[in-house]
Amino acid sequence: MESKDTMSKVSDGACADTIAAKNFLRKVVGGISAHSNHGRHLVLTLKEVASGKTHDLQIKDEKVLYRAARLYGVKEEGGNAEEVALELSNLFLNEFSEQEGLLKTLKLAPKKRQGIWEAAGIEPKGIDRTTIEAMYKTTTDVDNDYLNLLHNTFQVSLADGWGCSRIASICSDILFGTPSPVRTSVDNLKNGNSAKANIPANNEIFVAGFSVDAIKYMLGGRYRASFRPLNDAIIANRILGITGIVGCNDAKQKTDDYTNTLTRELVKRNILVLQTGCLAVESAEAGLLKPEAALENAGAGLREFCETVGIPPVLHMGSGVDDSRILEVAAEIVFEGGLGDDIAGLPAVCVVPECMNEMATVVGCYFVASGVDVILGSPLCVSGSQVVGDYLHNKVRDEYGASFHFIDDPLKAADLIIELINKARDALGINKKTERKLFDMKDRRAL
Repeated sequence: MESKDTMSKVSDGACADTIAAKNFLRKVVGGISAHSNHGRHLVLTLKEVASGKTHDLQIKDEKVLYRAARLYGVKEEGGNAEEVALELSNLFLNEFSEQEGLLKTLKLAPKKRQGIWEAAGIEPKGIDRTTIEAMYKTTTDVDNDYLNLLHNTFQVSLADGWGCSRIASICSDILFGTPSPVRTSVDNLKNGNSAKANIPANNEIFVAGFSVDAIKYMLGGRYRASFRPLNDAIIANRILGITGIVGCNDAKQKTDDYTNTLTRELVKRNILVLQTGCLAVESAEAGLLKPEAALENAGAGLREFCETVGIPPVLHMGSGVDDSRILEVAAEIVFEGGLGDDIAGLPAVCVVPECMNEMATVVGCYFVASGVDVILGSPLCVSGSQVVGDYLHNKVRDEYGASFHFIDDPLKAADLIIELINKARDALGINKKTERKLFDMKDRRAL
Protein backbone atom coordinates (compact mmCIF):
# COMPACT_ATOMS: atom_id res chain seq x y z
CA MET A 1 0.00 0.00 0.00
CA GLU A 2 1.40 3.39 -0.96
CA SER A 3 2.09 5.89 1.81
CA LYS A 4 -0.31 8.84 1.98
CA ASP A 5 2.50 11.39 1.68
CA THR A 6 5.98 11.34 0.18
CA MET A 7 7.17 13.38 3.14
CA SER A 8 8.74 16.17 1.14
CA LYS A 9 8.25 18.51 4.08
CA VAL A 10 10.65 18.18 6.99
CA SER A 11 7.96 19.06 9.51
CA ASP A 12 5.89 16.04 8.49
CA GLY A 13 8.46 13.66 9.94
CA ALA A 14 9.68 10.39 8.46
CA CYS A 15 7.28 7.79 7.11
CA ALA A 16 8.07 4.21 6.15
CA ASP A 17 9.08 5.31 2.64
CA THR A 18 11.55 7.84 4.01
CA ILE A 19 13.05 5.40 6.50
CA ALA A 20 13.46 2.67 3.87
CA ALA A 21 15.10 5.12 1.46
CA LYS A 22 17.44 6.43 4.15
CA ASN A 23 18.47 2.95 5.20
CA PHE A 24 19.12 1.98 1.58
CA LEU A 25 21.18 5.14 1.02
CA ARG A 26 23.11 4.44 4.21
CA LYS A 27 23.96 0.94 2.97
CA VAL A 28 25.25 2.34 -0.32
CA VAL A 29 27.33 4.91 1.60
CA GLY A 30 28.91 2.01 3.50
CA GLY A 31 29.86 0.42 0.19
CA ILE A 32 31.49 3.51 -1.28
CA SER A 33 33.36 4.11 1.97
CA ALA A 34 35.18 0.81 1.52
CA HIS A 35 35.86 1.33 -2.19
CA SER A 36 36.95 4.97 -1.81
CA ASN A 37 39.40 4.17 0.96
CA HIS A 38 40.90 1.44 -1.23
CA GLY A 39 41.16 3.85 -4.16
CA ARG A 40 42.59 6.70 -2.11
CA HIS A 41 45.39 4.51 -0.74
CA LEU A 42 46.35 3.46 -4.27
CA VAL A 43 46.45 7.11 -5.39
CA LEU A 44 48.60 8.05 -2.40
CA THR A 45 50.90 5.12 -3.15
CA LEU A 46 51.24 6.26 -6.76
CA LYS A 47 52.11 9.74 -5.51
CA GLU A 48 54.78 8.37 -3.15
CA VAL A 49 56.34 6.40 -6.00
CA ALA A 50 56.23 9.41 -8.32
CA SER A 51 57.77 11.63 -5.63
CA GLY A 52 60.57 9.17 -4.89
CA LYS A 53 59.40 8.73 -1.31
CA THR A 54 59.32 4.97 -1.59
CA HIS A 55 61.46 2.51 -3.53
CA ASP A 56 59.43 -0.57 -2.62
CA LEU A 57 57.31 -0.07 -5.72
CA GLN A 58 57.80 1.47 -9.13
CA ILE A 59 55.79 2.44 -12.19
CA LYS A 60 55.35 -0.90 -13.91
CA ASP A 61 53.05 -0.06 -16.82
CA GLU A 62 53.96 3.24 -18.47
CA LYS A 63 51.53 2.55 -21.31
CA VAL A 64 48.60 2.78 -18.88
CA LEU A 65 50.14 5.84 -17.24
CA TYR A 66 50.40 7.81 -20.48
CA ARG A 67 46.98 6.67 -21.69
CA ALA A 68 45.42 7.83 -18.41
CA ALA A 69 47.29 11.12 -18.73
CA ARG A 70 45.74 11.66 -22.16
CA LEU A 71 42.26 10.77 -20.91
CA TYR A 72 42.51 13.32 -18.10
CA GLY A 73 44.31 16.04 -20.04
CA VAL A 74 47.60 15.73 -18.15
CA LYS A 75 50.56 17.08 -20.12
CA GLU A 76 52.93 14.33 -21.28
CA GLU A 77 55.46 16.20 -23.39
CA GLY A 78 58.73 17.14 -21.77
CA GLY A 79 58.22 15.12 -18.62
CA ASN A 80 59.43 11.71 -17.52
CA ALA A 81 57.12 9.00 -16.21
CA GLU A 82 57.50 10.08 -12.59
CA GLU A 83 56.58 13.69 -13.38
CA VAL A 84 53.50 12.61 -15.33
CA ALA A 85 52.52 10.20 -12.53
CA LEU A 86 52.87 12.95 -9.93
CA GLU A 87 50.55 15.29 -11.82
CA LEU A 88 48.09 12.47 -12.47
CA SER A 89 48.06 11.40 -8.81
CA ASN A 90 47.38 14.98 -7.72
CA LEU A 91 44.49 15.14 -10.18
CA PHE A 92 43.13 11.86 -8.79
CA LEU A 93 43.40 13.15 -5.22
CA ASN A 94 41.33 16.14 -6.28
CA GLU A 95 38.62 13.74 -7.47
CA PHE A 96 38.23 12.80 -3.81
CA SER A 97 38.46 16.31 -2.33
CA GLU A 98 36.71 18.40 -5.03
CA GLN A 99 34.02 20.62 -3.48
CA GLU A 100 32.43 22.39 -6.46
CA GLY A 101 33.34 20.80 -9.80
CA LEU A 102 32.03 17.49 -11.14
CA LEU A 103 34.07 14.29 -11.23
CA LYS A 104 36.34 14.26 -14.27
CA THR A 105 36.14 10.45 -14.38
CA LEU A 106 32.47 10.68 -15.45
CA LYS A 107 33.79 11.72 -18.89
CA LEU A 108 35.01 8.15 -19.44
CA ALA A 109 31.39 7.08 -19.95
CA PRO A 110 29.57 7.33 -23.31
CA LYS A 111 28.35 10.87 -23.97
CA LYS A 112 24.69 9.87 -24.10
CA ARG A 113 24.97 8.32 -20.65
CA GLN A 114 26.61 11.49 -19.33
CA GLY A 115 23.62 13.44 -20.65
CA ILE A 116 21.21 11.13 -18.84
CA TRP A 117 23.04 11.73 -15.54
CA GLU A 118 22.99 15.47 -16.14
CA ALA A 119 19.25 15.47 -16.89
CA ALA A 120 18.58 13.46 -13.73
CA GLY A 121 20.73 15.80 -11.65
CA ILE A 122 22.82 12.97 -10.18
CA GLU A 123 26.30 13.91 -11.38
CA PRO A 124 28.51 13.66 -8.28
CA LYS A 125 31.01 16.28 -7.23
CA GLY A 126 34.01 15.20 -5.14
CA ILE A 127 33.86 11.61 -3.88
CA ASP A 128 34.32 12.61 -0.24
CA ARG A 129 31.79 15.46 -0.42
CA THR A 130 29.20 13.25 -2.10
CA THR A 131 29.66 10.52 0.51
CA ILE A 132 29.55 12.83 3.52
CA GLU A 133 26.49 14.74 2.30
CA ALA A 134 24.64 11.47 1.78
CA MET A 135 25.55 10.25 5.26
CA TYR A 136 24.38 13.58 6.66
CA LYS A 137 20.98 13.12 5.01
CA THR A 138 20.54 9.72 6.66
CA THR A 139 21.10 11.04 10.18
CA THR A 140 19.10 14.30 10.13
CA ASP A 141 15.76 15.58 8.84
CA VAL A 142 17.13 17.91 6.17
CA ASP A 143 15.47 15.79 3.47
CA ASN A 144 12.57 13.43 4.05
CA ASP A 145 11.55 13.03 0.41
CA TYR A 146 12.15 9.37 -0.40
CA LEU A 147 12.63 10.14 -4.10
CA ASN A 148 15.33 12.73 -3.42
CA LEU A 149 17.07 10.24 -1.15
CA LEU A 150 16.98 7.54 -3.84
CA HIS A 151 18.36 9.97 -6.43
CA ASN A 152 21.12 10.70 -3.94
CA THR A 153 21.72 6.93 -3.67
CA PHE A 154 22.42 6.62 -7.38
CA GLN A 155 24.57 9.75 -7.27
CA VAL A 156 26.72 8.11 -4.58
CA SER A 157 26.95 4.94 -6.65
CA LEU A 158 28.29 6.89 -9.64
CA ALA A 159 30.96 8.41 -7.40
CA ASP A 160 31.96 4.79 -6.77
CA GLY A 161 31.69 2.99 -10.13
CA TRP A 162 32.80 5.90 -12.33
CA GLY A 163 34.88 7.51 -9.60
CA CYS A 164 36.93 5.84 -6.90
CA SER A 165 36.68 2.26 -8.19
CA ARG A 166 37.69 3.24 -11.73
CA ILE A 167 40.54 5.37 -10.38
CA ALA A 168 41.68 2.46 -8.20
CA SER A 169 41.93 0.12 -11.19
CA ILE A 170 43.93 2.68 -13.19
CA CYS A 171 46.40 3.22 -10.34
CA SER A 172 46.66 -0.51 -9.68
CA ASP A 173 47.53 -1.18 -13.34
CA ILE A 174 50.16 1.58 -13.34
CA LEU A 175 51.81 0.31 -10.16
CA PHE A 176 51.51 -3.46 -10.52
CA GLY A 177 51.03 -3.95 -14.25
CA THR A 178 47.87 -4.45 -16.26
CA PRO A 179 46.44 -7.94 -15.65
CA SER A 180 46.90 -10.45 -18.43
CA PRO A 181 45.64 -14.05 -18.63
CA VAL A 182 47.54 -16.54 -16.51
CA ARG A 183 46.94 -20.29 -16.46
CA THR A 184 47.28 -21.56 -12.93
CA SER A 185 45.70 -23.65 -10.15
CA VAL A 186 42.81 -22.03 -6.19
CA ASP A 187 47.83 -23.91 -4.63
CA ASN A 188 46.91 -22.89 -1.15
CA LEU A 189 44.37 -25.72 -0.84
CA LYS A 190 46.93 -28.02 0.80
CA ASN A 191 47.30 -25.50 3.63
CA GLY A 192 43.59 -25.56 4.50
CA ASN A 193 42.24 -27.26 7.62
CA SER A 194 39.75 -29.87 6.42
CA ALA A 195 38.41 -30.20 9.97
CA LYS A 196 37.17 -26.62 9.85
CA ALA A 197 36.29 -26.15 6.21
CA ASN A 198 35.19 -28.12 3.17
CA ILE A 199 38.42 -28.29 1.15
CA PRO A 200 37.80 -29.30 -2.51
CA ALA A 201 39.32 -32.64 -3.40
CA ASN A 202 40.12 -31.60 -6.95
CA ASN A 203 42.59 -28.86 -7.87
CA GLU A 204 41.18 -27.28 -11.04
CA ILE A 205 43.29 -25.50 -13.63
CA PHE A 206 41.91 -22.06 -14.49
CA VAL A 207 42.76 -18.92 -16.45
CA ALA A 208 42.44 -15.53 -14.74
CA GLY A 209 43.51 -11.94 -15.38
CA PHE A 210 41.30 -10.62 -18.18
CA SER A 211 41.68 -6.84 -18.08
CA VAL A 212 40.09 -4.74 -20.84
CA ASP A 213 43.51 -4.43 -22.50
CA ALA A 214 44.00 -8.19 -22.34
CA ILE A 215 40.62 -8.84 -23.94
CA LYS A 216 41.40 -6.36 -26.72
CA TYR A 217 44.74 -8.06 -27.34
CA MET A 218 43.21 -11.54 -27.50
CA LEU A 219 40.50 -10.31 -29.86
CA GLY A 220 42.74 -8.45 -32.28
CA GLY A 221 46.41 -9.04 -31.51
CA ARG A 222 49.08 -6.46 -30.84
CA TYR A 223 48.42 -4.19 -33.81
CA ARG A 224 44.66 -4.59 -34.18
CA ALA A 225 43.62 -4.82 -30.53
CA SER A 226 39.94 -3.85 -30.32
CA PHE A 227 36.48 -5.05 -29.41
CA ARG A 228 35.49 -5.28 -33.10
CA PRO A 229 35.49 -9.10 -33.26
CA LEU A 230 33.30 -9.29 -30.13
CA ASN A 231 30.87 -6.67 -31.44
CA ASP A 232 30.70 -8.48 -34.76
CA ALA A 233 30.05 -11.80 -33.04
CA ILE A 234 27.15 -10.25 -31.11
CA ILE A 235 25.75 -8.58 -34.22
CA ALA A 236 26.05 -11.87 -36.15
CA ASN A 237 24.16 -13.70 -33.37
CA ARG A 238 27.06 -16.03 -32.58
CA ILE A 239 27.16 -14.54 -29.10
CA LEU A 240 23.70 -13.59 -27.84
CA GLY A 241 24.98 -11.09 -25.28
CA ILE A 242 27.09 -10.52 -22.18
CA THR A 243 26.40 -11.01 -18.49
CA GLY A 244 28.51 -9.81 -15.58
CA ILE A 245 28.28 -11.84 -12.37
CA VAL A 246 29.70 -10.13 -9.28
CA GLY A 247 29.66 -10.29 -5.50
CA CYS A 248 30.57 -12.50 -2.55
CA ASN A 249 29.20 -15.58 -0.82
CA ASP A 250 26.27 -15.41 1.59
CA ALA A 251 25.82 -18.02 4.30
CA LYS A 252 22.07 -17.83 3.74
CA GLN A 253 22.43 -19.61 0.39
CA LYS A 254 23.84 -22.96 -0.67
CA THR A 255 27.50 -22.30 -1.43
CA ASP A 256 28.32 -21.93 -5.14
CA ASP A 257 24.93 -23.23 -6.29
CA TYR A 258 23.31 -20.09 -7.72
CA THR A 259 26.45 -18.80 -9.41
CA ASN A 260 27.54 -22.02 -11.06
CA THR A 261 24.05 -23.17 -12.07
CA LEU A 262 23.44 -19.77 -13.69
CA THR A 263 26.89 -19.63 -15.31
CA ARG A 264 26.53 -23.06 -16.90
CA GLU A 265 23.07 -22.18 -18.19
CA LEU A 266 24.18 -18.85 -19.67
CA VAL A 267 27.22 -20.37 -21.38
CA LYS A 268 25.00 -23.07 -22.84
CA ARG A 269 22.76 -20.32 -24.25
CA ASN A 270 25.64 -18.48 -25.96
CA ILE A 271 26.13 -15.79 -23.34
CA LEU A 272 29.69 -14.63 -22.63
CA VAL A 273 30.11 -14.30 -18.85
CA LEU A 274 32.36 -11.83 -17.03
CA GLN A 275 33.06 -12.48 -13.34
CA THR A 276 34.89 -10.89 -10.43
CA GLY A 277 35.56 -11.59 -6.78
CA CYS A 278 34.50 -14.58 -4.76
CA LEU A 279 32.05 -15.76 -7.40
CA ALA A 280 34.83 -16.08 -9.95
CA VAL A 281 36.60 -18.39 -7.51
CA GLU A 282 33.43 -20.49 -7.34
CA SER A 283 33.46 -20.92 -11.11
CA ALA A 284 37.18 -21.68 -11.08
CA GLU A 285 36.57 -24.50 -8.62
CA ALA A 286 33.87 -25.83 -10.95
CA GLY A 287 36.27 -25.84 -13.92
CA LEU A 288 34.46 -23.06 -15.79
CA LEU A 289 37.48 -20.73 -16.08
CA LYS A 290 39.52 -22.78 -18.51
CA PRO A 291 39.27 -22.63 -22.30
CA GLU A 292 38.44 -26.32 -22.51
CA ALA A 293 35.18 -25.60 -20.70
CA ALA A 294 33.92 -23.83 -23.83
CA LEU A 295 34.01 -27.11 -25.73
CA GLU A 296 32.19 -28.94 -22.96
CA ASN A 297 29.52 -26.43 -21.95
CA ALA A 298 29.10 -23.64 -24.49
CA GLY A 299 26.46 -23.25 -27.15
CA ALA A 300 27.58 -23.61 -30.76
CA GLY A 301 28.07 -19.89 -31.45
CA LEU A 302 29.94 -19.12 -28.25
CA ARG A 303 32.01 -22.28 -28.64
CA GLU A 304 33.08 -21.25 -32.12
CA PHE A 305 34.02 -17.78 -30.90
CA CYS A 306 35.99 -19.08 -27.91
CA GLU A 307 37.86 -21.62 -30.04
CA THR A 308 38.77 -18.97 -32.61
CA VAL A 309 39.93 -16.34 -30.12
CA GLY A 310 41.32 -18.73 -27.52
CA ILE A 311 39.43 -17.53 -24.44
CA PRO A 312 37.23 -19.28 -21.91
CA PRO A 313 33.46 -18.69 -21.99
CA VAL A 314 33.78 -17.18 -18.50
CA LEU A 315 36.32 -14.38 -18.05
CA HIS A 316 37.83 -13.70 -14.62
CA MET A 317 38.21 -9.90 -14.44
CA GLY A 318 39.70 -9.44 -10.99
CA SER A 319 38.71 -9.14 -7.36
CA GLY A 320 35.57 -7.55 -5.97
CA VAL A 321 37.09 -4.06 -6.14
CA ASP A 322 37.49 -4.50 -9.91
CA ASP A 323 33.77 -4.60 -10.75
CA SER A 324 34.11 -1.27 -12.56
CA ARG A 325 36.25 -3.09 -15.17
CA ILE A 326 33.00 -4.66 -16.39
CA LEU A 327 31.56 -1.16 -16.84
CA GLU A 328 34.70 -0.35 -18.82
CA VAL A 329 34.00 -3.34 -21.09
CA ALA A 330 30.45 -2.07 -21.67
CA ALA A 331 31.72 1.41 -22.53
CA GLU A 332 34.35 0.01 -24.92
CA ILE A 333 31.69 -2.00 -26.75
CA VAL A 334 29.68 1.21 -27.23
CA PHE A 335 32.77 3.12 -28.40
CA GLU A 336 33.60 0.35 -30.90
CA GLY A 337 30.30 0.96 -32.66
CA GLY A 338 27.51 -1.03 -34.23
CA LEU A 339 25.58 -1.68 -31.00
CA GLY A 340 24.02 1.67 -30.21
CA ASP A 341 25.30 4.81 -28.55
CA ASP A 342 24.61 4.05 -24.89
CA ILE A 343 25.27 1.29 -22.39
CA ALA A 344 21.51 0.97 -21.80
CA GLY A 345 21.03 -0.27 -25.37
CA LEU A 346 23.52 -3.12 -25.13
CA PRO A 347 22.48 -6.79 -24.88
CA ALA A 348 24.07 -6.94 -21.44
CA VAL A 349 22.89 -7.75 -17.91
CA CYS A 350 24.54 -7.80 -14.47
CA VAL A 351 23.81 -10.37 -11.75
CA VAL A 352 24.50 -10.05 -8.03
CA PRO A 353 23.53 -13.53 -6.84
CA GLU A 354 24.25 -12.96 -3.16
CA CYS A 355 23.82 -9.25 -2.36
CA MET A 356 25.09 -9.73 1.18
CA ASN A 357 27.03 -6.54 1.96
CA GLU A 358 27.21 -2.81 1.36
CA MET A 359 29.81 -3.12 -1.39
CA ALA A 360 27.61 -5.44 -3.46
CA THR A 361 24.70 -3.03 -3.01
CA VAL A 362 26.61 0.01 -4.30
CA VAL A 363 27.88 -2.04 -7.24
CA GLY A 364 24.33 -3.01 -8.16
CA CYS A 365 23.29 0.65 -7.98
CA TYR A 366 26.07 1.90 -10.22
CA PHE A 367 25.23 -0.71 -12.85
CA VAL A 368 21.57 0.35 -12.85
CA ALA A 369 22.58 4.03 -12.99
CA SER A 370 24.79 3.15 -15.97
CA GLY A 371 21.88 1.54 -17.82
CA VAL A 372 22.45 -2.17 -17.04
CA ASP A 373 19.65 -4.30 -15.57
CA VAL A 374 20.67 -6.01 -12.33
CA ILE A 375 19.30 -9.38 -11.23
CA LEU A 376 19.49 -10.16 -7.53
CA GLY A 377 19.50 -13.61 -5.97
CA SER A 378 18.46 -12.13 -2.62
CA PRO A 379 16.14 -9.16 -2.04
CA LEU A 380 17.17 -5.57 -1.41
CA CYS A 381 16.65 -4.39 2.17
CA VAL A 382 13.69 -2.13 1.39
CA SER A 383 10.75 -4.42 2.18
CA GLY A 384 9.38 -1.88 4.69
CA SER A 385 8.20 0.31 1.82
CA GLN A 386 6.26 -0.80 -1.24
CA VAL A 387 6.83 2.62 -2.77
CA VAL A 388 10.63 2.40 -2.52
CA GLY A 389 10.60 -1.20 -3.73
CA ASP A 390 8.43 -0.29 -6.71
CA TYR A 391 10.77 2.54 -7.65
CA LEU A 392 13.90 0.38 -7.55
CA HIS A 393 12.31 -2.52 -9.42
CA ASN A 394 10.22 -0.56 -11.91
CA LYS A 395 10.09 3.24 -12.05
CA VAL A 396 13.85 3.76 -11.97
CA ARG A 397 13.91 2.36 -15.52
CA ASP A 398 12.22 5.55 -16.76
CA GLU A 399 15.23 7.54 -15.58
CA TYR A 400 18.24 5.32 -16.29
CA GLY A 401 16.98 2.66 -18.70
CA ALA A 402 17.49 -0.22 -16.23
CA SER A 403 16.18 -1.56 -12.94
CA PHE A 404 16.61 -4.24 -10.27
CA HIS A 405 14.99 -7.69 -10.52
CA PHE A 406 14.79 -10.18 -7.62
CA ILE A 407 14.84 -13.84 -8.70
CA ASP A 408 16.02 -16.49 -6.26
CA ASP A 409 15.98 -19.34 -8.80
CA PRO A 410 19.08 -19.34 -11.07
CA LEU A 411 17.30 -21.07 -13.96
CA LYS A 412 14.49 -18.50 -13.89
CA ALA A 413 17.17 -15.81 -13.69
CA ALA A 414 18.71 -17.23 -16.87
CA ASP A 415 15.31 -17.03 -18.59
CA LEU A 416 14.94 -13.37 -17.63
CA ILE A 417 18.47 -12.59 -18.81
CA ILE A 418 17.67 -14.09 -22.21
CA GLU A 419 14.42 -12.09 -22.32
CA LEU A 420 16.17 -8.80 -21.48
CA ILE A 421 18.99 -9.46 -23.94
CA ASN A 422 16.56 -10.34 -26.72
CA LYS A 423 14.64 -7.10 -26.10
CA ALA A 424 17.88 -5.18 -26.51
CA ARG A 425 18.73 -7.12 -29.67
CA ASP A 426 15.25 -6.43 -31.08
CA ALA A 427 15.68 -2.69 -30.41
CA LEU A 428 19.06 -2.78 -32.16
CA GLY A 429 17.62 -4.68 -35.11
CA ILE A 430 20.13 -7.52 -34.80
CA ASN A 431 17.93 -10.29 -33.45
CA LYS A 432 18.05 -12.39 -36.57
CA LYS A 433 20.00 -15.35 -37.80
CA THR A 434 22.81 -14.51 -40.18
CA GLU A 435 24.32 -16.88 -42.67
CA ARG A 436 28.07 -17.35 -42.77
CA LYS A 437 29.74 -15.97 -45.89
CA LEU A 438 33.04 -17.30 -47.16
CA PHE A 439 35.06 -14.38 -48.52
CA ASP A 440 37.08 -14.70 -51.71
CA MET A 441 39.93 -12.32 -52.51
CA LYS A 442 37.59 -9.82 -54.20
CA ASP A 443 35.37 -9.71 -51.12
CA ARG A 444 38.39 -9.23 -48.87
CA ARG A 445 39.67 -6.31 -50.91
CA ALA A 446 36.24 -4.66 -50.78
CA LEU A 447 36.09 -5.19 -47.02
